[in-house]
Amino acid sequence: MKKIDLDQLPRWTPWPARLLGLNQWQPAPRTLDKIEGEYDQDKYASMLESFRAAGGRWTPEEVRRGQYGKPQDAEICMVWRNELFLTTLREGRELLYAYMKEVLGPAMEKAATVVELGCGFGYNLWMFSRWFPDKLFLGGDFSANAVRLAGELNAASKNLRFRQFNFYDPDYRLLEEAQPPCLVLTYHALEQVPRAGCLFDALAQRRQAISSVFHFEPIFGLQGEDLMGLLRRRYIEVNDYNRDLWELVNNRPEVEVVQSQANVVGLNPMNPSSVVEWRFR
Repeated sequence: MKKIDLDQLPRWTPWPARLLGLNQWQPAPRTLDKIEGEYDQDKYASMLESFRAAGGRWTPEEVRRGQYGKPQDAEICMVWRNELFLTTLREGRELLYAYMKEVLGPAMEKAATVVELGCGFGYNLWMFSRWFPDKLFLGGDFSANAVRLAGELNAASKNLRFRQFNFYDPDYRLLEEAQPPCLVLTYHALEQVPRAGCLFDALAQRRQAISSVFHFEPIFGLQGEDLMGLLRRRYIEVNDYNRDLWELVNNRPEVEVVQSQANVVGLNPMNPSSVVEWRFR
């Protein structure tokens, strides 16, 4: 890994020029119709079709590699500990999951069930199930095609289950299948929900079963006042990503923040994961 300065960032992403109005780009509100079109009908429909065309022989790792659309030794700009680095896609991915295991591992050991809300085709849960094969892993996603792909990829698994899920539903019935204590997490999924109060309302209905909640998300309220922080705030705004998660975890009286870290790791330098862990009081 090689550390680089902010001045070099425009070589690795078109977003600084877009945010400065130098390149034309038209933002769109993040509605359910947009999410269904962008993810279900486009992204995951194509991935499912390719998987089936290959005879269903691909592993989740092979599907993930195809999703990136570039070789594993391709050079990328990533974020680590709020600094910019050049590295390979392979090394960046290894660093990401090593960090997730470090953060989630102690809580997973204590949980009976791990639930990922907005799980896509289930790659994270597949990875977690290899670390902790004795746990139950439940995944929910808005995209029906993502859920189908996850189910077909993990058809032989006894501890991986996938269901269709909507953050805006008032009752998260997916959690009915969870054996307590339950760890709930989101990974770059709650970003699709501009206002996240619905999540807290729904989880509060099942608070007795939930031991901890983790968010690996680009968190608007944790961005600094330096140039990179301002660029990331504007990136979140123009993409209509979530902007109230930090406010909610700090102001909901039933919620207690356990830990938080800003801009820890990410393969997209404009949109790295910050990490927040919270629990019900």
